[in-house]
Parts: sequence; C-alpha cells; structure tokens
Amino acid sequence: MKQRLDLLLLLLIVFIGFILRFYGFFEIPMTHDELSAFYRLQFDTFGELIKKGVKVDGHPAGIQVFLYYWTKLGTSDWFIKLPFLLSGLASIVLSYSIGKKWFSSTSGLLVAAYIATLQFSVMYSQIARPYISGLFFSLLMVWFWTRYFVEKERKTGVLIGWVLAAVACCYNHHFSLLFAFIVGFTGLLFLTKETIKPYFTSLIAILLWYIPHVEIFFYQFTSNRGLSWLAPPKNSFLIDHIQYIFHYHPLVYIGTFILALCGFALSKDSFKSGHKLRLVALFWFLTPLLVGFFYSIYVKPVIQHSMLIFSFPFLLLLLFSFKDISLKIKVLLIISALSINIWTLIEKREHYTIFYKQPCKEFAIFTKGFLENYRIEDIDKEVDIIHGENIKYIAHYLSKAVPTATFTSLFKNPLSSIEFRKRLEKENKPYLIVGNIPLAYLPIVREYYPFVINEERGFTYEHYIFSKKEHYMENATLFSYWHFKDKMNCKEISSKWSKIKERTKEKDEFICIVDSKTEWGPTFETKLVDIVKNRHNFINIGLGFKSEKLPKGEIVCEISKNEKVLDWRSVSLSSFYDAQKQNQWQKAYLSLRLIDIFKQESELMDAQIKIFYWNKHKEYILLDDFSIEVRRGNPYVYALMERF
Repeated sequence: MKQRLDLLLLLLIVFIGFILRFYGFFEIPMTHDELSAFYRLQFDTFGELIKKGVKVDGHPAGIQVFLYYWTKLGTSDWFIKLPFLLSGLASIVLSYSIGKKWFSSTSGLLVAAYIATLQFSVMYSQIARPYISGLFFSLLMVWFWTRYFVEKERKTGVLIGWVLAAVACCYNHHFSLLFAFIVGFTGLLFLTKETIKPYFTSLIAILLWYIPHVEIFFYQFTSNRGLSWLAPPKNSFLIDHIQYIFHYHPLVYIGTFILALCGFALSKDSFKSGHKLRLVALFWFLTPLLVGFFYSIYVKPVIQHSMLIFSFPFLLLLLFSFKDISLKIKVLLIISALSINIWTLIEKREHYTIFYKQPCKEFAIFTKGFLENYRIEDIDKEVDIIHGENIKYIAHYLSKAVPTATFTSLFKNPLSSIEFRKRLEKENKPYLIVGNIPLAYLPIVREYYPFVINEERGFTYEHYIFSKKEHYMENATLFSYWHFKDKMNCKEISSKWSKIKERTKEKDEFICIVDSKTEWGPTFETKLVDIVKNRHNFINIGLGFKSEKLPKGEIVCEISKNEKVLDWRSVSLSSFYDAQKQNQWQKAYLSLRLIDIFKQESELMDAQIKIFYWNKHKEYILLDDFSIEVRRGNPYVYALMERF
C-alpha cells in the first residue's frame, strides 16, 4: 500500500511537472541565449564549430556539439527544446530517487515536488542551454555515487555509470564540472580499503575522458575569465539566490519552513541519524555558490543564478532530510507544496506571461500587428525599423512574420548619437519602430517623431512605435511627467538652481552663460520621491547648448542616500556635438533606469537626486532648456531573475 501510494504521488508530481513544462509547447519562444547558440551552429565542419562556435563562448563543448548534430534532424523551436524539456522531467524522477535513498520516500517526494514546480527548474527546462541538462547529469552522477557509497553497491557497472555521468557534467558547463569535482572529492571521505583502488581508477578515467577538452578550457579561461557585461555580486547574493529559488514570495518561504518543521516533528528518529549526509548536502549546495561568489569578487564576475542550478536540489534535500511519516500527512504535505508553488509560479511570478514573451519574437509580432492595424502597404517608404539586437536574432522571427520588412541593427554597427540623429533626419519616414535602442536615443527620436503610437514592455526589452503625425496614443501616459513637469530655463527656475553665474538675453529668451572661470554650472537637487512615482521609472535629463568648438563639459546625475553615493553617471556634450551645426543650438541627453539602482521600492525613501552641469575643462558655453523628464518604466525588464 505504501509503495503504491508513493508511486501514485510520484506520477502525479511528474504529470504536473510535464504540464508546467510543456504548456504551449509549440509556442515557447527562443530566448536570446538560445538564438546565440543556434547561430553558432551554422558551420560546415566540426573543426569550425569548435573554433567559431565553442571557443568564442564561455561554455564547454558538450551541449553545442549535441545541438550541432541534433539540429540536423530539425530546427523548429519546439524540436530544439525537446531534449531539454525531457531532461527536466527526468530530473524530477532522479531527485525523488536520491531523496529516498538518502533519507526517505517522503523526503524524495517533497524534493521532486519542488523541482517539478519551482520556476528555477521549470524555466530552465524550457531553455535549450546547458542548465537543465547539467541538472540532469549532476543528479544522475549523484544517483550512481549514492548507489556506490550510501547503498554500498560495489558493482563495476555502478562505477562506470558514475564515470560517464561525471564526464557529461564536465563537458556540459564549467559549474557542473566544478560540481563533479566537489562530488568526486566528497567520495574520498567515504573510502574504505576495498574501495580505494576502484574509486581512484574511476577518477583517473574521468580525467582521461576530459583531456580532449583541456585546450578549450584553458583557452576560454585565459581569454574570457568572466562575463564583461556582468557586475560583481552584492554581499546579499546568497540571500537573494535563496529568495529567487523560492519565488521571492513569503508564502513559499513560510510554507517551506512549515513543511520542513512538520516533517521533522512527525517523523521518527530524524534527528538521530543522517547527519553525515546532511553535511554533504549543505557542502554541495554552498561550495559552488561560495566559489562563484568569491571568484566574481576577486577575479572577474561570473556568478548568476543559472549556474547554481546543478547544486540547488541539495538545499531542498537538506530542508526535507527526515524519515517517513504517516501516509495522510505525507499526502497533505505534498499537495500543499504543489499548490503553493504552482500558484506563486503562475500568479505571482507570472511565468507564462513573462517567459513566453521573449524580445525577438515579440518584436516580430509587435511590428506585424502595427503594419496590419494601420494597413501599411509599402513598408520601405512608410516605416523605418531600428533595433539594438543582433540582426540574425531579429530576422529569425521578423523575416517570417513580415517577409518584406527591412531593418537596421545597431548590434555590430552601433550609431553614435550624432549618427543616429542624422539617420532620423535622412530617412524622414512617417513612422519609426524601435526596439532596445540606447535609453538616451529615445529623447532624440521624439525630436523627429513626437507622437507615440504604441509601446510594449517585457523581459529584457522595450519596443516603441513613433509617428510624425498626431495619432491617438494607445499608451498616453508613456512619456508623462509624474511630479516635475516644467521645461526649465534659467529664468523659470532661478529659485531652484544654485550659483548661476550670469544671465544674458538672446532672442527674448533667457539663457545661461558658463564662462572659463566657472567649473560648476546649473544644479538641481531634490528628494527622489518628489519627482518619481516608483523604482521602475526612467529619468531623461536634457540640456540645450551652443558652442563654437567641441564642448567637453558633462551632464552629471548623482543619486545618494545618507551622504553615501549610490549611483554617479555622466555624459559628455561632445558625444552630441555636430561640428556641421557649429554655433547652433544642439541638445544632449542623459538617461537612467532606476531599477538598475534600486531593487526594492522602500530603497527610494530618503534618496536624493542631484543633477548639474560640470564644466570640466572650464570652457565658454551657452546653456538652455535644461529639462528633467520622468516616464513610465518597465517592471518586467528583469522579472525572470528578480522580484517585481
């Protein structure tokens, strides 16, 4: 009866895991990382694949080589993802088996229930990258390791399975390689006289299998050594990671704590045994995290939530490391875990709304919808399309949705602000569609396309449609001012700006003169909450200037709290200076996204913002039209990784 119920519960968990992963199976879009990997498969020879598709990346060759041959059978999005979705399901079963072997069937079922329903494992099951595959290989490796050391199944076949799974980890991801090393090291603590020789033989076999990859490893390590775009982790990363695992939601935190507490309270002899394996679980969970954290601090940033997926099941195993309990309580605990996690996954994390809208595919849908709604027939004459993403990734979907569309990508051929402005002047088409362009370019767009027809915001993307002609704005508040609406010049804001050196009159308008004796120009300072509505807002700072030569002064924005600077950034007027418009009024912009600075709404309180002109080289210049605009932001831009 007990075994039958356990089997039924496991089948229920796997079925739920299947539904959560395969929902909308044929519509799950490719992420940026998947498209990057896919377009590093387009080579005629294996040698080219390794040289141009693997070495240039930061991952081992295993998954890229697998995809190279797998995509020869089919290149549909769903087909590429299929093996990874199946790996996610297999990981549920393996986690159950390991939990049962280590502690009890109740422990295994609860771990399996969490892996089936947490966004961490659900999302990476839907991404064809070396994360869920690494989780599967890591669990398979631990499963064989458990049979050999915990269950003392001293068979050659078990050791061979351990070796193959460990090698797969090594070829999958550098952090699954690290995890394989940690597990292999842990095995040394369990050795007996009879296992020393066969176990060391297995370790040597793993090393020999990895030799073909050593050259690639050292090339990647010495060439990259980190992610240049990634910031060092904050001291709170461990807590943030645990919060991320548990959906950033108090109900999951409290529910998990109660489930663990009930399990230990109601099971028999849980505190009298299993301590050694609990230490192993803690060691396996923490070590990759600490290695990644300190490497990111002292060498170069590498650590992200994704690369810790290989070891996260052992946090769950530690939490639920108790013996079996009564059947009724077991069912109640598992149903509770499934219910809480599924509800927060769908309703609070909005997984099926956010993850299923990836930037490249959504841009194609967004563009096609506009062209159809406005009955645009001659796209090239009426619509200019500019995107900041790789041209191949955008074309992957756009060429299918709108075969006649042509567009400009700023990815490999970025335009300076001056070149971007000239591009808008030259094209002069009635409509402009942009996606993921630099923040400071949007105010430039509005100089030529003042009307916003529509916008779409999502995970890592913002898409906009602008028009030269007045239209009904579907998102009328997109560029609204929340609390601070004035377009400011020296006359209007003399009470708000400090130490304006001199005023003069030109064409009946007051302008500000900053001379060669003045280092600090107009300055505005106030509480941040006085001008912004929430931490998702964008702030656009504009400054008009006139100069006879290339100006080198800077617009500076400083955000501080309790006299500690939280963010300091600047932009030089030289970046916006067009020499062909010498002695004409020109405009420079500095833009920032507050969510990059504040991770919680409460952090806005008591924060100060200070905006000023820094006449760095003490040049003579005329300034005017100093403006601050606060516009609605994108709460979903980091939603899959952070709380929102």
